[in-house]
Amino acid sequence: MRTLTQTFAVALCAVAFALPSWADLVGTNVTGSLTFSGNLQNFYDPQNGSVPPTGYENSSSAYNSPTVPISNTAIEFGFSGGGNLDVTDFTATGFTFSITSSTAGGSPGLQLRLSDPVFADLTLKNVFDNYPNEGFSFSLTGDTISVYSPGFSGTGDYRAEFTLTSAIPEPASFGLCFGLIALGMWRRRRAAPGRKLWRQQNQSTNHPHLATHQ
Repeated sequence: MRTLTQTFAVALCAVAFALPSWADLVGTNVTGSLTFSGNLQNFYDPQNGSVPPTGYENSSSAYNSPTVPISNTAIEFGFSGGGNLDVTDFTATGFTFSITSSTAGGSPGLQLRLSDPVFADLTLKNVFDNYPNEGFSFSLTGDTISVYSPGFSGTGDYRAEFTLTSAIPEPASFGLCFGLIALGMWRRRRAAPGRKLWRQQNQSTNHPHLATHQ
């Protein structure tokens, strides 16, 4: 039974440390940059005149800046121009980048860059995208995420969803393992007197001459 308990504890600890630890991005400051077809102008900067006046954290009515705090309730970045609406919306554990094209001209190729010091310790994963053309790509280098979307024609709603996880286990994982270890030690101490009595009784049964001299 003791061996079974120990094996079970080790197995649970292994599972806990193998599971991804979700990042908590809320409250950190992220800088967004949206450029088109090699043009270096940042269309997520409200100073360039393509950010809707309301509805986004980079709007003039909010932070009026390409650097904003990540929020679970607000949308961080918006761009509107040429019949397109390009939006980046964060959660505590990742973000969604979406392109809504309302004209037959579609969207030119673009690059999204997102920088936040907290990204440097995380792993980026694309969990969904429905972009119409091949060539969609993404990367995380240092503290900067880069997403590239090739151009496309026609109307449509397209998006890519990403998660950010940490290789460092969550504190709850450490707590689970320490709790299992403590439980195993308690069970072992509790069972010790019983094991000693059983050995003595077994010796008396199998070796009566030992019991006589005790």
